[in-house]
Amino acid sequence: PTSQTSQPSSRGRPTHEQPLSQPGNATSVTCGVLPVVFGQPKSVIALSCPTPGEVVVRVDFASYGAPGGSCTTGFDANKSCDAPLSRLVAEVACLGLSSCSIQVGEQVVAKRFGPDPCPGVPKRVAIVVTCGLPVGPTLLADFGREFQGGVVLNASGVGGQRVRVTAGELQRPLHTPGEPEALVSNAWGGSFVFTLRDGPQSIAQHNYMLFRYVSLTFLDGPPPEDLRLGAWGVAYEWVEADTAFNSSNAVLNHVWTLCADTLRYGVVDTFTDANNRERRPYEADGLIAGGARTLVQRDVLWARHSYSWVLEFPTWPIEWQQQSVLLAWADYWATGSPDLAAAYFDTLLNNTMAGYRDDTGVIGPIPVVQRMGPNGNHIVGWDPAPNASQFAQTEHQTPCNAYGLRGLQLLGQLARAMGRPSAASATERLATELEAAILGGMWDSGAGRFCDGLCAEVGHNKSVYSDMTPLFLGLVPTAARKAVWEAVAAHGLEDLGAYGAFLYLQALATWPAEVTDDGTAVLDALTKCDNTSWCAEWTLWNATMTMEAFPVDVVDLTSFAHLWGTSAISGVVEGLLGVRATSPVFATFTVQPRIGRLQEISVRVPTLHGFIEVTAKPGQLEVGVPCNTRATACVQAVAAEEPSVNLLVDGVQVAAIATPTHLCTAEPIGCGPGGARRVITRHLVPLSR
Repeated sequence: PTSQTSQPSSRGRPTHEQPLSQPGNATSVTCGVLPVVFGQPKSVIALSCPTPGEVVVRVDFASYGAPGGSCTTGFDANKSCDAPLSRLVAEVACLGLSSCSIQVGEQVVAKRFGPDPCPGVPKRVAIVVTCGLPVGPTLLADFGREFQGGVVLNASGVGGQRVRVTAGELQRPLHTPGEPEALVSNAWGGSFVFTLRDGPQSIAQHNYMLFRYVSLTFLDGPPPEDLRLGAWGVAYEWVEADTAFNSSNAVLNHVWTLCADTLRYGVVDTFTDANNRERRPYEADGLIAGGARTLVQRDVLWARHSYSWVLEFPTWPIEWQQQSVLLAWADYWATGSPDLAAAYFDTLLNNTMAGYRDDTGVIGPIPVVQRMGPNGNHIVGWDPAPNASQFAQTEHQTPCNAYGLRGLQLLGQLARAMGRPSAASATERLATELEAAILGGMWDSGAGRFCDGLCAEVGHNKSVYSDMTPLFLGLVPTAARKAVWEAVAAHGLEDLGAYGAFLYLQALATWPAEVTDDGTAVLDALTKCDNTSWCAEWTLWNATMTMEAFPVDVVDLTSFAHLWGTSAISGVVEGLLGVRATSPVFATFTVQPRIGRLQEISVRVPTLHGFIEVTAKPGQLEVGVPCNTRATACVQAVAAEEPSVNLLVDGVQVAAIATPTHLCTAEPIGCGPGGARRVITRHLVPLSR
């Protein structure tokens, strides 16, 4: 360690003049100045060291106020107009980094620099830094998985020694010769400077960060010999025994773990899609993450809390507000109680947007007041959103109308569950009218597909969005479901994004009776490893939480720890294993697996009645049925042509219903003796000769 001295600065406050680099290592000076212009809320002052491998080793001058001078002549602080936090802000933002930026727009200067030092006076930000090679090393820590929390540094320090701490989701490889061996991306983590005191100490950072990796750059010398880096974490309660999954496919097992860990370590009190990113829950997060978490955790009140929150504080997308009805339905299906829907019935009815039908009979256009501000609009797909060649944007959109219709249909059922038959009849009447208008103007009967909007308005343009959204929501006419399903399956996950992946898997999981696919379409979507896949999230980025978007190779435009990337959970449970409730709280349910080329797959699904345990193999199914529930169990067909097949439950022949793909129990079954699993098998009976 070098010696340390203190002396008065030009502002009359002490400052450490300890060298931050070895003599001769400080090689260049970088300067930046930017006026603070009110009306430009996102102005940024950026600095960058010109020599590869160098970092900012000293802040020579920093002032938010009315400093005199220029980058050429140097600066002098204006004692009557100089924010006292200026140097600290610059040091925290820049020390130890090869480049740094500070937002100086009108919306952030008060938060960063403190109170206005001279109200009414035109102000600017001026910063001068010195770049050089750091004296100490850069160390890298890997906590093994991503989580939310903060770092704790324990060491016997030397007073004034500074450590640049960078925490983030990614470890990036070396790009520039001379830079540290590994860099940490802190897009949604954090970067800050700890200044050590003399003697033993523990410094804890108390901001929520989402991170896995931490780099420590010692600016003034070698690290203390007793250095220890720890962390604290926070997450909503998780019960390990509530969920279990395994299959014969290693990639599928990894996809499940990736999604389940996101729902475990990325959750606090709501289904906010990354707590330091979005900072509030959105309705679509509930549709995807809320639904997924109820398939892995028995707790239903966590989702209810979030559902009620977004009903009180809706977000801006039109389709997101429409989805709130599906959230109320999910709550009723999970709890058996319609009281959430009863509390918000009028809000839910408004959120269907059925009140905005025009003379075409369908929904649209939506006034700005309903869009929650001038930026509110439709979301058909997200990150990537469809361009004009992929979806024809109009004021009368098929996905929007599909959500509106499904919302009315569900509200009718909820009203009956509440004991409000008049409200149910009125809502169902609206649904019938809207459905007739949708099928009359948006359904192309000749093509057997929906147009993106009113066919006459969009020139009969069609897209995967107008296939999979109505298919998922049950709007496609029965005779066309097989063809629409096959069109969706053929498209694949490409160019759909994380939200589109949810719609895609949900559409495939409807499994129209005429579809003979053995589950390969869903299995391929879940286990492929190209740039539009869950697999690529860990093969490219070593991720332990799901990303915000597909394609995953565009990592600079996305981030991890996003709950709405967990739709693979429902894709497995509903798409591959065919576990679906047929009445609230899984009082009755079906198990109708389509496992493709898998040799075995098993899952535990928690419900308020108990745990549903399922293991599926070719030609055999084991189901743990909670003893106060009933299940319709189906064994998947093994061969296209079989002489004769009987269905056995625990070795005893039972009445069965045959379909092109399954043999199902004609009567629902309960639990076995003492709660034992039921074993359902196909028994081949050879033809007599």
